Amino acid sequence: MDIAFIFIVLLLAIILFVTEALPVDMVAILMLLSLALGGIITPAEAFLGFGDPVIVTLTSFFVISAALFNTGVVEDIGHRLHRLAGDGETKLLVIMMLTASSIAAFMSNVVTTAVLMPGVIAIARRLKAPASMYLMPLAFGAVLGGKCTLTGSPTNLAVNGLLPRYGLEPFALFEFAPIGVPIVITGVLYMALLGSRLLPRRMNGLAAEGRVERDYMTELVVPPGSPLIAQTLAEADFRGKYELHIIGIVLDGERV
Repeated sequence: MDIAFIFIVLLLAIILFVTEALPVDMVAILMLLSLALGGIITPAEAFLGFGDPVIVTLTSFFVISAALFNTGVVEDIGHRLHRLAGDGETKLLVIMMLTASSIAAFMSNVVTTAVLMPGVIAIARRLKAPASMYLMPLAFGAVLGGKCTLTGSPTNLAVNGLLPRYGLEPFALFEFAPIGVPIVITGVLYMALLGSRLLPRRMNGLAAEGRVERDYMTELVVPPGSPLIAQTLAEADFRGKYELHIIGIVLDGERV
């Protein structure tokens, strides 16, 4: 009966994952609670994983990614990629994949992709190119880079965390590099020479219908301590960096 119960829980979880009827994290929690309430595992065993070093490490990656995004590091990386690659699609693809691989070697590949995705989409918009042809190489570069070090992949960390339990020596940080680095180089070369020709070139729904996205007006608040306070509009370069057109500035309730 225990085995049958576990298979039923797994089947329901797979159905929920595929249909996306519930968020992935909620499905995982429900699976855990089902096994605990069903007597398959004890309450102590159910929550034991939350104190595992692997889980703590993975959680810290998401905290770091949020910090990188909120402090503007992600945006700066996007600008530097654009400046280095210019308008060359192949050159941009190679630099983007190498950057994603380098970052993913020390962070989770999922976090790396999430961190770099806004910058890549912004670059594609500036080049007036479909973002679809850059997002897939970005994901591939992050996945390949995650195979170069111990911290680059959640799978590597999970396996490494189990090794001491069986009396085996844990992996070193760069023990994966002799295999991972050649894989990264091969993947980048393939994507630059052949894979780029197979990438989808889909514009968004409005562009596909021949329509242009509408402009809109919004108000931006400059907080105290912002570096924009000491800059002129020319120095801030809103139009070049963000494609924003400043139509007015309000200071102390009055338009200047």
